[in-house]
Amino acid sequence: MPDHAHVLGAATTLDADFVKWVNLWRQLSGFASSRQRGEALWQEGYWDYTLRDDEPLIEVAAYIVNNPVRAGLVASPHDYPLAGSAKYTMRELVDSVQLRPRRDGGRGF
Repeated sequence: MPDHAHVLGAATTLDADFVKWVNLWRQLSGFASSRQRGEALWQEGYWDYTLRDDEPLIEVAAYIVNNPVRAGLVASPHDYPLAGSAKYTMRELVDSVQLRPRRDGGRGF
């Protein structure tokens, strides 16, 4: 997205520190961006949300993957160049969330 990022992550250890990870990610990506563009990438702070055990993870993933389509940036999630995963291909993500983008921009799941 041109003005924000969605990140869906899961801890792999009990002592994982999400705040530390986000700060490091913002520092590294911000430094790389400032070297390329010559301007700051991130504003101060961020909004986070912790999923409860009973919340369907697949719906959150579908919302994130389909966000550029709802925003009118692309016709298909496959077309958005800044989407992806360290673990799954874009095809695997789209197939797993069973996206069916609608013309009205609504959620595709």
